[in-house]
Amino acid sequence: MHIKLISFLFISFSSIFVGNVKANETCYYKTVEEYKGCLSSNPYNLRQSFPTFFGSSGGGEHEFVLWFECPNGRNDCLSTKQKYKAIRMFSEDGKNLEVRYGRLALWTGQQFKTRKTQNIPSQNIISWNKKDFRTNNWNFNLFSIKYVDDNYKLNDLFFLSESVFNYGGNTRIRVQQHTEYIEKFLIALTNLKESETNDDKNQKIINAAQREREIIGSIIGKPNLDSSCKKIDDTKFPELTEKYKNLSYSINLLAKRLDLKRPINLKPICN
Repeated sequence: MHIKLISFLFISFSSIFVGNVKANETCYYKTVEEYKGCLSSNPYNLRQSFPTFFGSSGGGEHEFVLWFECPNGRNDCLSTKQKYKAIRMFSEDGKNLEVRYGRLALWTGQQFKTRKTQNIPSQNIISWNKKDFRTNNWNFNLFSIKYVDDNYKLNDLFFLSESVFNYGGNTRIRVQQHTEYIEKFLIALTNLKESETNDDKNQKIINAAQREREIIGSIIGKPNLDSSCKKIDDTKFPELTEKYKNLSYSINLLAKRLDLKRPINLKPICN
């Protein structure tokens, strides 16, 4: 009886010990297939590694398509959707998001071909979100990434994911795993949870725009006794002058939309 009790306690302790060891181990993955492998072997502690790429259309069970979407109905977004239809996402080191735009038609066998590339530094991503979205009588997960572009304007990138291999077994589980993969990728890329923002990081974007404006101002500025405004040489530097004006507008608007403090030394242009 004592031997059986001791054996039982030993097995129980061993199971708990092994479970704790696995929980402390980290399973690194790059691809969707590797992510699913981590779920099978060690679902406790998973971590995205780089480089990584997704949005393939080969038709395998580990692949899914990212369709470009325009729920806001803006003309510039609709124009992009008409040109490209689908996107792919790539990150070399987790510090930059490369969005590749192209055309794709699953039913005709048209393969994805990159026609335009956009780079978004991860530090310029303000937030990301996910919500249910219904189109063509189908329910999808609509993802949105809010980011600041090269001109310090706030933009949104919308896309929905569709599993290519949708007619085999375990479709629901596969779609769920693909969605989780995208979520964990965005968390690793941005260091932000869904709907989370970071005011300190966003303020650095405002400060970077202000520094760029000051550098341009030092080039195009003219001596001026009136300290309340900035006098500029718009005939000698027309392009820089236009950029200076656009930066002034963008800084104010961006600070307002992000609910951040505007730079106190943002002088208007004279006249």
